[in-house]
Amino acid sequence: MPQVKKQAAATAATLTGQVATTTTKLHALPTNYQYQFAPMFLNLGAYLGIMLMSLVLTLMFMSARHVIGKWSALLAVQLNGFIGVLVAPLVTLGTLRCLISFSSSAFWQLFGVQVLFGLAVFEFSLAIAFLCGGLPSMILQLPLLVSQVVASGAIIPRPALNGFYRWLSTHTPMSQGVYSTFNALYGGANSGYTSALWWLISLSLLAVILIGWLGYRSTKTNPLSRLVPFTAGN
Repeated sequence: MPQVKKQAAATAATLTGQVATTTTKLHALPTNYQYQFAPMFLNLGAYLGIMLMSLVLTLMFMSARHVIGKWSALLAVQLNGFIGVLVAPLVTLGTLRCLISFSSSAFWQLFGVQVLFGLAVFEFSLAIAFLCGGLPSMILQLPLLVSQVVASGAIIPRPALNGFYRWLSTHTPMSQGVYSTFNALYGGANSGYTSALWWLISLSLLAVILIGWLGYRSTKTNPLSRLVPFTAGN
């Protein structure tokens, strides 16, 4: 019997060509789940807040365009959104710092990632809100958010996703934000993910401008545009 085992091992070694395998870990993950799930919860909280902000600003645009003009109202929306995107990471990262430990250099790297992610989420959500006329966009936005959470890589790794979710993960903000945050916290290159976020920002902003230009031509107010009243004194 030992002779048979020895022969079997020799045969297996010959067939496999004595292949040696090695495993390289790019990230040193703490065992605590607070650290492992931090990227997903950080980006999910930021996404929800910025999505709601884009909805409110869309309603403001729908009201303000009758008072100050379409393009002035759109510029005001963009400026308010940019300020919100700058402030939000200070709140979310400050809260995260109370829960887990990371260095000051990681904080500023995370701040840059979160500002870029926030801009992508804002323009992406704003384009959908503009297209659907404000509140009705939530019919699309909420299922899309849930689908992005599944496709973000925080629950199921991207290589294990099916075709639809893999496509969704590469064409929506959440996955890029989660992976970028993960790399900022635990090491890794963000070039591909930040490039994807820049593309999302550019294409979504272009969509917002086109939707604003082609639509919203009515001079009459409607019930949705009166939800956030706007006067010249504002």
